[in-house]
Amino acid sequence: MKYTALILMLTSVISRIFGFIREILMSNYYGTSQIADVVVIALAVPTVIFAFLFSSLNTSFIPAYNNIKINSGSNEAERFTSNLSNVVMVISIALCLLGILFAEPLVFAMASGFSGEKFEITVNFVRIAFIGCTFNSIAAIFSGYLNIKGSYVLPSLRLGVQNVILIIFTLLSVRTNVYMLAIGILVSTIFQNIVIVLGLKKVGYRHRYTIDIGDKNIKYIIILALPMMLGVAVDQINMFVDKTLASRVIDGGVSILNYADRINALVYIVVTSIVTVAYPAISKYAIEKNDIELKRSVFKFIQIILIFCMPVIAAFIVFAEPIVEIIYERGAFSHSDTLKVAACLMVYSLTIFGVSIREIVSRTFYSLGDSRTPVKNGMIMVIVNSGLSIILSKYLGLVGIAYGTAISSILGSFILTYLLRKKIGKLNIKNFAKNTTIIAGISTLMIALSKLLYDWTKMSLDTEKSFFITVVFGMTIYFALIILFNISNSRSLVYKIIGKIGKKAS
Repeated sequence: MKYTALILMLTSVISRIFGFIREILMSNYYGTSQIADVVVIALAVPTVIFAFLFSSLNTSFIPAYNNIKINSGSNEAERFTSNLSNVVMVISIALCLLGILFAEPLVFAMASGFSGEKFEITVNFVRIAFIGCTFNSIAAIFSGYLNIKGSYVLPSLRLGVQNVILIIFTLLSVRTNVYMLAIGILVSTIFQNIVIVLGLKKVGYRHRYTIDIGDKNIKYIIILALPMMLGVAVDQINMFVDKTLASRVIDGGVSILNYADRINALVYIVVTSIVTVAYPAISKYAIEKNDIELKRSVFKFIQIILIFCMPVIAAFIVFAEPIVEIIYERGAFSHSDTLKVAACLMVYSLTIFGVSIREIVSRTFYSLGDSRTPVKNGMIMVIVNSGLSIILSKYLGLVGIAYGTAISSILGSFILTYLLRKKIGKLNIKNFAKNTTIIAGISTLMIALSKLLYDWTKMSLDTEKSFFITVVFGMTIYFALIILFNISNSRSLVYKIIGKIGKKAS
């Protein structure tokens, strides 16, 4: 399982590299201009509308499929998969048409600070982007299906395909017309799902072109997914709040927050990869009512996530400015833009801690058949985020919006973990807290030594070379200490790797 997570992280890293290339091109050619803001909103509006289908179906499909397979057999589970995808396709087409029809109020809701030509271009971009979103909700179902069949890599490549196509159309937009950016969004959305088709062929899936809305299993997944849909909707409200406030704070505010968030999202490679592997295992223990293994798995996966995430949080706080400078500062992206994005990144990085915990804990609730608790928790987060973002943005500008998001994320994760303890009984909090404290201590030591090295090398080298040396040094120190303290049984993993290398060499 650990090896699968590592492979997923590798494929995700490659996909994110292409994503960074795209962001670099956008920053180079469009900086924080109105077109940069338009593209962010054009990608966000359809995502928000369809997100409740993507996330809720991907999350609820796995336990639903497993339950049907156990109770009714594999053939019924396969029939259910085809029927569900057909029903969702019809719903998606309807949503797509509504999105195109009501593009103007949707854009106003998410970017109320836009006006004039900027608003009109955004509406046109959004309408074009909506056309391709029909296929994504079906892909969410089949991604879950492939995960059940043990195929994790192909679904994770979708993002890479999307980013490659977006890179091509970004370059074309510079030489032709800015509307090539919108066409790129459409084309990339369609073609990224071809990867799913290849995966389905590989596992021998056979589709059945029938629709049975009255099927009891469809009713079952609706009951299971409805609270999750509400939960996802709650998360999307946060996005609405952040972006509409950013559009009002300063011109270019939407793209500034987006550039910071894109760097922050690099860490979600680790979170998403581990959660993708963890969820089927947690779901299995929940169905079997194996509470001991369930509790052990929850904290094991959270701890694995934190091992990778905590040093990155520290790095984003201490090295925000050189990171942003290296990635974005060229062409239309000025040093003033770097400082604005870096300030937001420093605060946004704190959300990683909350997300790391909440992603695992919320899926534990879903596996236990309790979707309401994460939804209620999400509502609390929305209220806190909205209130704090509105208040703090008046005094701190864009950084205030980032603080609202960070505080609500951490608070929500703590509350949700407490509620899980009440539901499944006493958790091994002391041991978890001990290991987390050690990880935090190691991260602090690593980042302090790295900062000293960076400042010293910066006197004779440029930013890129100094930062590269610092990263290599920091990673070496950090993982050496993790192995030394045997966090999350890391020594055994190293011994296994060494043993396999030794066998191959012999």
